[in-house]
Amino acid sequence: MWKPLAHTYKANIGDKVRFADSNSFVSKEVTYEVVKTERHYFEISPSLNEAGILSNNVKKLIRYFDLGYHIGLEIWMAK
Repeated sequence: MWKPLAHTYKANIGDKVRFADSNSFVSKEVTYEVVKTERHYFEISPSLNEAGILSNNVKKLIRYFDLGYHIGLEIWMAK
């Protein structure tokens, strides 16, 4: 189940995230995987598609400070 990602949450490597804002420049259909975590930010990269090929090789840095204010992300939480 997709849940909003708050700035108080610390991402873990392997977490699946997607942009929550439907007006975002990024499609809500694209999922990302957290590939690196640091104290004040984490790095995401597009997840592999069904064929095992990256849909886009661009990595994005997300600052915890921006979550909920400038960037809307959702995280996949298993029940």
